[in-house]
Amino acid sequence: MSNSCYFEKKVLVTGGSGFVGSSLLKKLRERKCKVFTLDMANEIEIDAPYSSKIDITKLTQVRR
Repeated sequence: MSNSCYFEKKVLVTGGSGFVGSSLLKKLRERKCKVFTLDMANEIEIDAPYSSKIDITKLTQVRR
């Protein structure tokens, strides 16, 4: 990931508590991105200030 491409951008990461998602969150936060994450996990332990537990296949949950 290039710093200039993502620096201070707003980024949505789905599956932020998974292996790939959590690694991506870490890299994006290092680049000062404003990270939003959505996950289905019952207990979300995500290092992101904006996170929600939802199922993105359920349209009613996504619209909230």
